Amino acid sequence: MTYFNATPRLGVSLLVATVLAVLSPVGAEAQTQSAQSSSEAYRLTVGDRVSVIVLGEDEVWEATVDLDGVLRLPLIGRLKAEGVSLDEAEAAIKDTIADTGVYVSPNVSVSILDYAPVLVSGAVRAPGTFPFRANMTVEAAVGLAGGPAIVSSDDSGALLTARTLAGDLVDVETNIQQTAIKLARVEAQLEDQADFDVDLTSFIPSARLDEELVAHIISRERAILANVRESSKELIQLRNTELEETENQIQLLLERRDVQNDLIALQVKEREIVEDLRTRGLQTRGAISALDRTEASSEARLLEIDAALSQTRAQRADIARALTQFRLDQRVELLANSNRFRGELELLLSKRETLIEKSFLLGDTFATALQSETDPQIVFSVRRRQDGTVREIQALSSDQVRPGDVIQVGFGSVSLEVEAAALQGDTEKADSP
Repeated sequence: MTYFNATPRLGVSLLVATVLAVLSPVGAEAQTQSAQSSSEAYRLTVGDRVSVIVLGEDEVWEATVDLDGVLRLPLIGRLKAEGVSLDEAEAAIKDTIADTGVYVSPNVSVSILDYAPVLVSGAVRAPGTFPFRANMTVEAAVGLAGGPAIVSSDDSGALLTARTLAGDLVDVETNIQQTAIKLARVEAQLEDQADFDVDLTSFIPSARLDEELVAHIISRERAILANVRESSKELIQLRNTELEETENQIQLLLERRDVQNDLIALQVKEREIVEDLRTRGLQTRGAISALDRTEASSEARLLEIDAALSQTRAQRADIARALTQFRLDQRVELLANSNRFRGELELLLSKRETLIEKSFLLGDTFATALQSETDPQIVFSVRRRQDGTVREIQALSSDQVRPGDVIQVGFGSVSLEVEAAALQGDTEKADSP
């Protein structure tokens, strides 16, 4: 059996492994690539479900490799399948069918419908069988079973519980620091401030603050604040410039309309003079016609100016509306983020209190576990059927799983230097009023 440390981060790594296992390709083609190496074809094992197609004859059979390592097929009966590659299975089925005389020179295709499931047992939260997936590792399979189950009835379980609680507390306090700093940045944005500060000691004792981490997060959030302010400033300035341009266009059009109205007024006076002259026989009818055309052109030009004026005013209203909407959307988003961060912060603080209470409940057992000379280990072993026999294989968490494998999870202890002093320091801080 192979050992590895059951660190407080194990739950996170197994959760990631679980997600990766769920998201990995599940198609037959993708899983075939995983189930076989580049130099050796995949060989069938007990529990594999296959499809057999006699091409051109409308014959489709489905069967599972049974515990005897054989397939039971129509026309053929029993066929040795365990340890056989797909190509070898196709050849054997083809020869057997040909021997029956039912089909002459049959073409046979064999494919895998489902690989034999993987069984996870032992010290896991949800033991059971799970579908084999491409690139599945021991750690991913254990993750599908809920991860290792902590047993607190012995020293190994107590120490693992203590380390897990300490790791969870560090994770929660890190998230509290990150969330509190993000909240301070959002509040600064709501107040249109160029900078912000935050007192994290109101959430976490100063002795437990990671100053380097805090400085990094504050620097990052200040950069975000500066970038957002600059982007908003540029957009608002652009909108204001557009508003100013439309205002100038409106003023110009108003001036042009005044000039055009003055021109039309002059043309009216000119018509009066021409009409008077024509009455006395001093002006021709052609002059009146020319004057009519000039007045019509002037009226048309005035209508064009009014239309352009109306359009420009509409543009001004759209720009002003967009600017107002941008500011409103920005504030709504900031308020939503503020409420979200406040809610997350409350949950994290509540979780922190729960973790501290759990450490109190461990009492002397918790302290004894921290001072133990051995460090609990999670051990993996894989039982694999091969050549008709079952053998147990040492396994690492990163080892690839094969279809039909049985993974056994347990706890053991190996001698090593224990970080009891550091953990004891965390316990003493948690016990402090």
